[in-house]
Amino acid sequence: DPETNKGLKYGSDIYRSILKKILYPFFVKALEKDYIKKNILDNSDFKFKQESKKIKITEKTNIKHLEIAKTLYRTIDKYESQYSKQKIELKVFMYLFLMTAHRYGELLQLTKENLILDERKIKANRDITKTKIITYYPIPEECMDFFNSIENGKLFKNIKYGAIYGIFQRWKTKADLKFEITAHDVRNLLLNSMISLGIDSTIANKACLDHKLSKVAEAYFDIHYEDKMKAY
Repeated sequence: DPETNKGLKYGSDIYRSILKKILYPFFVKALEKDYIKKNILDNSDFKFKQESKKIKITEKTNIKHLEIAKTLYRTIDKYESQYSKQKIELKVFMYLFLMTAHRYGELLQLTKENLILDERKIKANRDITKTKIITYYPIPEECMDFFNSIENGKLFKNIKYGAIYGIFQRWKTKADLKFEITAHDVRNLLLNSMISLGIDSTIANKACLDHKLSKVAEAYFDIHYEDKMKAY
């Protein structure tokens, strides 16, 4: 409805896109059976492009990405959990999260089975990665003693997904960062820090952060783990 800005055509891009994906197979089938003469979802009106409304870190502060990451790193050792059973575990999680920038939902699902300790790396399987791929990334030296001490089960048994927001905000406050920054921004810190150090953006974006590329790029992009390690 152009007057109320409601409906598939005028709604939020992300919801319109989801609804289009749901409806599309039905329109295709109807076209095949000659119930309709044209699939209207192929019209230009329904080609949605989601625009990012996220404010970049450079718009919030003049502090460089790498300096922010360094500040967060130096603060970890000073951060004390309010729960005694988290005392070491939480610091290890913070080191792993900051230094690999993998999604914290993925890190919280890691188990002893994901560790390849003799090669000092983590293997994340398709069932826990957002992009449904198998990926490898290094274990920071700061995490090795703790991981060696784990006999079985989850690596982070005492940290809940829903607690990450509060943990990160207390971490940010402890680091005296006086601008808005979220846990998800840690991925931006790693990406832009790597680029500032001369690392190819595609390697940083795909090989290290496991972001999706185009289907063609996905088919041909196959970087060796040793090169990924150099980037880290």
